[in-house]
Amino acid sequence: RQTSRKVDELVQAVIQILAEQDALNRRDPTTPSTISIHQIRDALFMKSSNRTRSRLWPLVCSRISRNSNVRESIMS
Repeated sequence: RQTSRKVDELVQAVIQILAEQDALNRRDPTTPSTISIHQIRDALFMKSSNRTRSRLWPLVCSRISRNSNVRESIMS
């Protein structure tokens, strides 16, 4: 139950970060429109233990991947 609430909070935080990045790009096209998922993860779990990150992050990614407003792309 507590895990579910925390995952909900983290999902909302990820969506907020992505929306902010998109807004920055719209105001200034030289700003990248994308942001690395690793950057987002590291920012969200900066003060958390590796154990917490390892437990929660896969759940967050799973939820985000089902959001039709979020597009995943792989850059080499």
